[in-house]
Amino acid sequence: MSNNSKKILAYLFSEASAVAILDLAKYFSISSDEVVASLDEIDQWQNNTPFNLVRTQNDVALTLSPEMTNALNELDKKDGERELTKASLETMSIILYQGGANRAEVDYIRGVNSSFSIRSLVSKGYIVRGAKNVYMPTAEALVFLGINSLDNLPDKATIINKLNEIKNTNDSVN
Repeated sequence: MSNNSKKILAYLFSEASAVAILDLAKYFSISSDEVVASLDEIDQWQNNTPFNLVRTQNDVALTLSPEMTNALNELDKKDGERELTKASLETMSIILYQGGANRAEVDYIRGVNSSFSIRSLVSKGYIVRGAKNVYMPTAEALVFLGINSLDNLPDKATIINKLNEIKNTNDSVN
């Protein structure tokens, strides 16, 4: 493993939360491309470890593998402050499966105001507001859900089709 990869791995381990790829480039005085190459190297290394590299386009986190997470969750069942309400789960699902959504889109699909749910998800670090007020999922959201990529969302195609049906139904009613 390269020296840059070792440094990034050690930093991610000590940070214990998602870190922006641009911040890693700045911290270690290397290019974003070098960070991505190091993350690819770390990704290969972690396959035989109890760790999991969780990546989005903009950030990365080093977590325990799903198997280790499940084992430790059996030992510690007290994660109440991280629990989400039904409304927040609906909101996060829309943002996850759509690959990002603004508040108006979320409100439109849910049929109710989603401001509180969005605020709650932002405060927990599960979504961030990006360009054009589009809310995007973070690596923390993926960690919370126990997946390492948006590609691993369950029943992704079926749910995207259902979301499109809801939008089309709402369009035809209005």
